[in-house]
Amino acid sequence: MASNSVLITGMTGFVGRNLSAYLSRENIGSKSLGRSKKTSDFDYRDIQKISGFKAWIHTAGKAHDVSGKSQLDEYLEVNYQLTKRVFEGFLQDSKAT
Repeated sequence: MASNSVLITGMTGFVGRNLSAYLSRENIGSKSLGRSKKTSDFDYRDIQKISGFKAWIHTAGKAHDVSGKSQLDEYLEVNYQLTKRVFEGFLQDSKAT
């Protein structure tokens, strides 16, 4: 991985999409970390294997539920547990570089 590349979670969401577009205009490489390799460069199962990024930017999250069907455990999994896993991956990557 190029040392000036940025890893972005939630790149398919509003913030991630716009951040990716901005970085592209600034000639800063980026890769995505998401739920599936179909829509991302890496999926969340890869977190412990990811290394070589200049920065990790975490924009993924569950912000609202317009259908009224989400449960508290979904919010906790995405907004707390996933954030913890991403941060642990970042710490491991920062020690490796």
